[in-house]
Amino acid sequence: MIKTKFNNKTKVFTVNITGEIGLSFFGDGITLNSIIEQIQTANPESIVLLISSLGGDLVEGLGIHDYLKALDKPVIA
Repeated sequence: MIKTKFNNKTKVFTVNITGEIGLSFFGDGITLNSIIEQIQTANPESIVLLISSLGGDLVEGLGIHDYLKALDKPVIA
């Protein structure tokens, strides 16, 4: 599950990731596309990333990492 909060005053976007990384058997989970969609919609100046996950798909996790690293915005995890 992804919970997000955007502070309009400071332009800080908080992303709270809980649950499995990657698609699960039931079709839920956190994917690179879901992260990209959330961040592009908010268009923040900086990102705070909170992760509480037991794991999941390594390739999906690396994709999320690489996307966040490539942004021209500060990311605090």
